Amino acid sequence: AIVVVIWGARTDRPWTVPIASMLALPVLWMVGLSMIVGALAVARWPAQRRAAAIRARSQPEPAPA
Repeated sequence: AIVVVIWGARTDRPWTVPIASMLALPVLWMVGLSMIVGALAVARWPAQRRAAAIRARSQPEPAPA
């Protein structure tokens, strides 16, 4: 699982996080297999939307007036 996360981080593949989470489970249950659905959802999310979401989260909140 660690190798999958490192490879995904170095190659900008966020869909590897749910896959690595599934691999890190001590026992393979149906919940673990459903993590693959999360990986598909993240893989289909365009890179431009991911970058915009990251930029939006990194900007500080405006101070209340």
